[in-house]
Amino acid sequence: MPIQQTPQKTDWGNRKADSESVLIDVRTVQEFCEGHPEGALNIPVFIEDDFGQRMPNQVFMVIIEAHVPKNKSVYLSCQSGKRSFMAGMQMERQGYSKLFNVTGGFGGSPECTGWEDEGLPTSTDNGPEISYESLKSKVKR
Repeated sequence: MPIQQTPQKTDWGNRKADSESVLIDVRTVQEFCEGHPEGALNIPVFIEDDFGQRMPNQVFMVIIEAHVPKNKSVYLSCQSGKRSFMAGMQMERQGYSKLFNVTGGFGGSPECTGWEDEGLPTSTDNGPEISYESLKSKVKR
């Protein structure tokens, strides 16, 4: 099944109805800490080096596969919907089939409003069980 595009309000409603679903925010740690959809895990598809340059996260799929079962519905979000779609394509190649890209992401795009603009629940929590560092530290390599 191809990656489905879903508006924020539909995503929120579907996730409330399916408590087993997973929401992954694929933005950088800094972006995630500034605000993200409530209940999201942070697994960046790109990471920043010491100079602020973005590069592909070489362990993205390793962390995904360690924490997200392939039979779960997975909602992917970023700032505008582009990085999350790219992340979804990587996941699809690895056998994930229930993938939903949150159109407009957290901040919106020229085509649609974002999660925050829709007034949906947000958080700045970056604690255990949701932060990139905590998820990465639990992966056995």
